[in-house]
Amino acid sequence: MSKSKPPLALTHASVTRSLRAVFGEDSLARASGIHFDEDAIRDFSAERIDRGEYLVSGLVQGTAPSPYEAEVEVSADLEHGDFEVVRAECSCPVEDFCKHACALLLHWVELWPGADARALPGSRNSPGFEAIAEVAPRRAAKGPAAAGAGKPGRTAAGNVDAPEPIVRTLPIPGRLHQWLHRSIDDDSRDDSEAKKSTPSFQPCIFYVLTEEAKLFALRGRRRRDGSVAELSGELARPAWLIYGHERPAYASADDVAVLRLILADPVNKGLRDEPVTVLAGEMGRQLLALAAGTGRLYALGAATLARALKKGAELALRTMPPPLALAEARAATLVWREIEDGRARVLRLAATIEGRNVALIPTEPPQALELEANRISPVSLALSTASLVRLAALPPVPVEDALAWSYVRDAIEALPDAAAVPPLPVAAEARLMQPAAVLEFALVEHTYQHGWGRHAQTETATFPGVHLWFDYAGRRVPVSRHGFDSAIEVEQVGRATRTTLARNVRAEARWIRRMPPQLLPAVNVERALAQAAFDGKQRVHSLWALPQHDWAQLGSQVFADAQAAGFAIEIDPAFPLALEDIPEPELELTPAQDRGWFRIALGVTVQDQRVDLAPALARLIGAQADPEAWLAGLPEVPMVLLSIAPKKGRAQSVVVRLPGARVHAILSPVFDWFRGGEVAPMSGLQAALNAELPEAAVRYLGRDDKRWIGLRDAVAQGVAFAPVAPAAGFRAQLRPYQLHGLAWLEQLRALSMAGVLADDMGLGKTVQTLAFLQRRRKTDGATQPSLIVAPTSVTVNWQAEAARFVPDLKVLVHRGAARSLDAAALKDADLVLTSYPILQRDEKQFAALTWDVAVFDEAQTIKNAKAKTYQAAQSLNAGMRVALTGTPMENHLGELWALFNLLLPGLLGDLDSFNRVFRHPIEQRAAGEQMKKLRARIRPFLLRRTREQVLGDLPEKTEYTRWIELNPAQADLYESLRTAIHDDIRRVIDKKGLKQSTIHILDALLKLRQVCCDPRLVRLPEAQKRFAEAGSAKFDWLMAHVPELLDEGRHVLIFSQFTSMLALIADGLTESGIEFVTLTGDTVDRETPIARYQSGAVKVFLLSLKAGGVGLNLTAADTVIHYDPWWNPAVEAQATARAHRIGQTRNVFVTRLVSQGTLEERMMTLLARKSELAAALLDGEGSALTGLTMTDVEELLAPISTFVAQTK
Repeated sequence: MSKSKPPLALTHASVTRSLRAVFGEDSLARASGIHFDEDAIRDFSAERIDRGEYLVSGLVQGTAPSPYEAEVEVSADLEHGDFEVVRAECSCPVEDFCKHACALLLHWVELWPGADARALPGSRNSPGFEAIAEVAPRRAAKGPAAAGAGKPGRTAAGNVDAPEPIVRTLPIPGRLHQWLHRSIDDDSRDDSEAKKSTPSFQPCIFYVLTEEAKLFALRGRRRRDGSVAELSGELARPAWLIYGHERPAYASADDVAVLRLILADPVNKGLRDEPVTVLAGEMGRQLLALAAGTGRLYALGAATLARALKKGAELALRTMPPPLALAEARAATLVWREIEDGRARVLRLAATIEGRNVALIPTEPPQALELEANRISPVSLALSTASLVRLAALPPVPVEDALAWSYVRDAIEALPDAAAVPPLPVAAEARLMQPAAVLEFALVEHTYQHGWGRHAQTETATFPGVHLWFDYAGRRVPVSRHGFDSAIEVEQVGRATRTTLARNVRAEARWIRRMPPQLLPAVNVERALAQAAFDGKQRVHSLWALPQHDWAQLGSQVFADAQAAGFAIEIDPAFPLALEDIPEPELELTPAQDRGWFRIALGVTVQDQRVDLAPALARLIGAQADPEAWLAGLPEVPMVLLSIAPKKGRAQSVVVRLPGARVHAILSPVFDWFRGGEVAPMSGLQAALNAELPEAAVRYLGRDDKRWIGLRDAVAQGVAFAPVAPAAGFRAQLRPYQLHGLAWLEQLRALSMAGVLADDMGLGKTVQTLAFLQRRRKTDGATQPSLIVAPTSVTVNWQAEAARFVPDLKVLVHRGAARSLDAAALKDADLVLTSYPILQRDEKQFAALTWDVAVFDEAQTIKNAKAKTYQAAQSLNAGMRVALTGTPMENHLGELWALFNLLLPGLLGDLDSFNRVFRHPIEQRAAGEQMKKLRARIRPFLLRRTREQVLGDLPEKTEYTRWIELNPAQADLYESLRTAIHDDIRRVIDKKGLKQSTIHILDALLKLRQVCCDPRLVRLPEAQKRFAEAGSAKFDWLMAHVPELLDEGRHVLIFSQFTSMLALIADGLTESGIEFVTLTGDTVDRETPIARYQSGAVKVFLLSLKAGGVGLNLTAADTVIHYDPWWNPAVEAQATARAHRIGQTRNVFVTRLVSQGTLEERMMTLLARKSELAAALLDGEGSALTGLTMTDVEELLAPISTFVAQTK
């Protein structure tokens, strides 16, 4: 007698009980209804993924038109009856453990064997997943002998027959099954080889790219020579790769890497068997390269591909074009393009290359797909990859849908490089409203039930909570948890629409993220509140609370954080925060830690304690989007609320109330010191000059000194300087504006102030300064010598000018190895002349002496406040400091702060407050009001006159730009280097950010500028020969035109920032037999080349922009050639002014050589922007926007073809 097997514990009934426990009775009942619908479940599959682990998936029809994709992972133990649903995911709105997943499991259970074989498919007692359709018992077919069968087991006569046979299929054990299967495949291959017949077509995987950046892996076949390729209409599903099965015949070794990367792409999460992905970012680039490496990368339009994949598609539709061709990098332009849609006119963001439409593939770097040309190429765009990925996913938007375009505009403007996106191609619609966020501090009441049945009781609870409201122009709405699903609110009366509100979901989300961190969602604090939410009696999503409702200790911090974040505050009188009306605060200045600086305080007595309201008020101001508008509106505000933290002995936080008009009066004189969320220190000089400060607030000695009063009056009313004549012995006739400058310097000295003489180049700043220094010695009786510090190249000019105009002053030139500042050297010295490098080296010697006046010539040289030379200049002990510069600001406003911090420390505050109050608002937002304030603050201490204003008799200056087209070999080098640099810069910016990458960017751009000048300048050992043989169009132009200029009797100055370029030019002039002189930073004897040129002995002067661009009088020149543009327009202007200045008698011609279509052309635009900033500051004209943006970088690195196309 055979031994019977023990029954397995896992049965249909036990599984059903498990499903009821996991999904619930309601979901199980609904799932049963879906399961009984024969058409509800399609594409069903079930696979064993590990021992006791199963994966069930399929499409389940729900209430939506399209079926949902469901996938369930199950763990089952047959021996012990355990059945656990590990994961149940679905594409329906519920997302997990839904009725659709449950229906899928019921369908699976239905396919199990009957009661006689209660085992899971894939177990040792069942046929396994590869034959799931056969898992149900199959009975033998009935023949004639069975025709009269009655009850089972008996014949018609009632005799007992043998049991009816049951036929089952059992698998061969797994590993043996795989080995045997491979042996059959090997046999078939051997037979194939024996027949010596090669099939004309070979099965394979095609990678098809569409204009939507989707990459499909599709099965098909093609001839071995690749001449004909046909799709089979099936996806190349990678299940074999996922579960470690043998590679199918249609897949090659190259396909494994491609498919693995497709499966690894996060886009495919939840679609493990779908070999489809969207190419994006670095992974997209790698995937594209791998697919192209197989030689089976193709491109089809999405509509064409859809028709080709339809069942029964004609062969013509399934025949593929040639593989996609890879082209060279080009420049692309973003455009809005109308696309075909049968229902409405729709637009989406696209791109063009030289006027042809292309599809953008947002990889890193981006690629352009041209379907008609059947090619793909890298492109350069003014967008970061992250922004391009986001915009590439933007679906088509109907032209007439104004609300949709409002949301699109809002999303685009939130991008960091939004300026690079083309303007919306639809009529200007109202922007999404920016809601104000209101925090209402109030007592919240809710009801809840506790107990069950007849013991149930309803109670009311009250707690202090915070309601968050969004205010849209007076219409308040609570927080919505549905986001864009409920973004548009339509208010109707009957069938008529009264109002439509487009909620700014992005702005609301930002406000929620800025909620004070101490607050928690109220349902996490008041657990019983959840019941009120379920009953619809309370909007819990808009309600926050404090843990343990500890408002006594934490309330002030919550209030302060809310104000700092910009929330409007409303407090119910019953809320547990004390509201107090306080006496008027007193504006106080008390000495700060640093000498000469003062701390601003707003002192007031609250509950018998002295507190300072200034920090709380600064936080409130820092939270305002438009601080000036907030200040202007204060008189109309009834009360301003400020929080005071609890102190020892105080039980709870206090909120004080101040009338808005009073706060306005207190803040107005010191408002700029309260910007940015903190109170900046005020210098003694700022306090002295601020006539609006109340007398009672200023509690330090010296405020009422006559010189301060005189200076304040001069600032408030302006000064009509009394005429001042030079001292006897001055050998020059000063012009009227120069006499005014002399009087201005005398006035500053009388007030113990300092200043910047910022006259335009060539107007005689040197002669005005020498006249002032002579008056100090001869008329005012100064006993200490004055110090003049200048760039090394200019000291010779100072020595010559002093000997010419003030010969009676003894000048000590402090330079050379034997230099000394001892008593013997300084005996009878009136002026000491030195250079900036020597000032730094001999800092201690200079700082130990007392100087009457310290003069800093070409003061832009020391614009870096962190440099050692600047610090050496700061250490000087001088009765007066004067800066001479035609460009007090060259690049940004930080240079202006450094200059005045050297001359008048504290005039513009410390650097942090200056950046917060002036630099950032002016440079980033073109804040006109702050520009006016800055000009007013520096006006008494800066004197600037332009040549146009004071020199009507100066000879004419003619400037023009000569566009030079690169020769073909030079252009090829430029493009190859530009492409490599562009990719490198983008990687660095993505890693470090734009601000931290500036040095790297400038270094990379330097190489491109060198190619424009002459490729021989570029030091790349691996390509040195190629660069040396390319030639230079600029160099050829110069060598051809200089002889012509000399034949016309011209005297030429040639400037370049590259001394190595000057050396190449020198070689070229030597070969042409043209005599010249050179001045660079390495020139030791500077007097000789200047004297030879000025005397007319030579007519060509080669100068480096830094060494020869300042402090020289070269009036013998009438032609100036700037060989290469420089980033700073002021530097070029200074160089030109070497020739176009007082003493010039001939017209001056200035030529700029600019390589057409290269970054040099784009540099001209940046130069114009910097010139506008300087004009806005010094002359009150022009825009103040500046700074290098991502768009600037992309435009500087655009291909030559882009610029050429724009200029034609």
